[in-house]
Amino acid sequence: MDKKNAIKSFPKKHPILFHLLLIMVVFFVLLYATLCVIDSFTGHGEYVNVPNVKGLALEDAVQKLSEAGFKWEVTDSAYNETYKPGAVIDQEPKEDSRVKPLRTIYITMNAKSPREVVLPYIVDMSYRQGTAMLKGLGFKKIEVEEVYSPYKDLILEVKVNGKPMTAGMRLPVTARIEMKVGNGAGEELPDSIEAEFDDSIALFE
Repeated sequence: MDKKNAIKSFPKKHPILFHLLLIMVVFFVLLYATLCVIDSFTGHGEYVNVPNVKGLALEDAVQKLSEAGFKWEVTDSAYNETYKPGAVIDQEPKEDSRVKPLRTIYITMNAKSPREVVLPYIVDMSYRQGTAMLKGLGFKKIEVEEVYSPYKDLILEVKVNGKPMTAGMRLPVTARIEMKVGNGAGEELPDSIEAEFDDSIALFE
């Protein structure tokens, strides 16, 4: 009986301590309820595989992602010759990644045409520097022909898709760049001497 009376009289004897305990109890109850709600919304412990949408048209990719329970967002575009214009060429997270439902899948689309840039004038520049500049701009089709010249690795001539380069010309990054680079072996042979040399070789064939 004394114990029950002590419990009943506790709020009156210690009102401040009683209210602190009451606040703590309410706080932990609310915290637990909040965590339960968050778990139900975020799908705590639930994971699904990300579908592969690369190569699909945007409309088809969106439908596939939505059916799998994902959100989507187009974040970038680039040009890739192996994909059709307007197709998905990359996604993040990658296909087959295990992620939570309602995750946003970020999509990169294939541009309808390759990006165009201004071609820098790289004649009389070192092969290493010129190539680095071209690759930095996005050019991948770079062909190199070594020719006789006392200046090793110096770019002597540049052609674009078989045509002479013009300073400041604007062209797609898919263009074919052809460079003639010095081999450091000496002066280029005059046409007359080169012809005689070829004729001499022909006599022994």
